[in-house]
Amino acid sequence: MICKWKGVVLAVMPTLVFAYESSLPETISDQAKNHMQTMPDPLTLKTYPAADDVTGWDAINQALEERLRPNNQAVIKRFEPTITNKIINSVPVIEVLPKGWKDNGKVMVYAHGGAYTRYNAQMTLLRCIPVANETGLKVISVDYTTAPKGNYQTITDEVIAVFKALNPA
Repeated sequence: MICKWKGVVLAVMPTLVFAYESSLPETISDQAKNHMQTMPDPLTLKTYPAADDVTGWDAINQALEERLRPNNQAVIKRFEPTITNKIINSVPVIEVLPKGWKDNGKVMVYAHGGAYTRYNAQMTLLRCIPVANETGLKVISVDYTTAPKGNYQTITDEVIAVFKALNPA
C-alpha cells in the first residue's frame, strides 16, 4: 500500500499474522480459516544457522534468491524499469528508475527487510520496483551488509551513509 504522511510517501507492506490456536475466530472467512489451518507450526520449522555461521546464512540467502528470481524477473518485465548497480558513499545500492522517469529531485531510499540476516537489494526488487512505478520516484535500494558479515550497527551506518551522500548538508 502506498500512502502519504506529512508530505512523505510511505510504502507499507502488510504483515501476515499467523494464529496457531485450536479454534479460529468466527469472524474470518472459510477461505482464510482453511489457509490458516495449512500454516506450519513455527515450533516445528527448521532451525536457523548459528549466529556466526557465514556459510549457513549464505546458503539460506542463496536458496531465497533462487526462489525469488522468477518473481523478480516477472516484475521487471511488467514494469520495465531502468536498474543500475551503483556505489554511494562506499555502500552498494541498486538504483531503480520507473519507466518514463523524469527527475523531480526526489529520491526514495529503500532498505529491504530480512531481520538483518536475509535478503539483499537484488532479491527485493519485486518490492521496490512497484513503489518506483506507483510514485514515479527514483528508488535507491540499499544493499546493506547482512549478519553475520555485519551487524545492526553496520547496517545502520551503511543506510545513514547513503542518506548523507544523497542529501549533503
